[in-house]
Amino acid sequence: MDSRDTFRYDIDGLAEELEIDVCSLTGLFSSFVNEMEIEVSEMSRLLMEKDWNNLERVIHNIKGVCANLTIDDVFRQASEFHEKLKAGDSSEAAVYVESIAQMLKNAELDIKRYFSAKGLSI
Repeated sequence: MDSRDTFRYDIDGLAEELEIDVCSLTGLFSSFVNEMEIEVSEMSRLLMEKDWNNLERVIHNIKGVCANLTIDDVFRQASEFHEKLKAGDSSEAAVYVESIAQMLKNAELDIKRYFSAKGLSI
């Protein structure tokens, strides 16, 4: 398998764990992409408003959704940021928001590439 055939996320493993075929996951990942686009927009708005409590809630949601779908890199980054916000530390909020937004964009591209390789689209 060459590097073009490797994917960042174990979607096959997730399908196996859920005991469904990969085709059945297209709707779930399509919803993920749509939901994360909304969450990225919301993160940016809350950052500008310095609304740390609601930003913490958005990050908590991103963390949970990514954990459920095994989007591990975003989960780890969101977890780290969530802990800082819970501790009242918003000093690096802009850096985290930008990082998570970029990671979600990269996740979307990789997920779409994965499904495309299976002859599916989301």
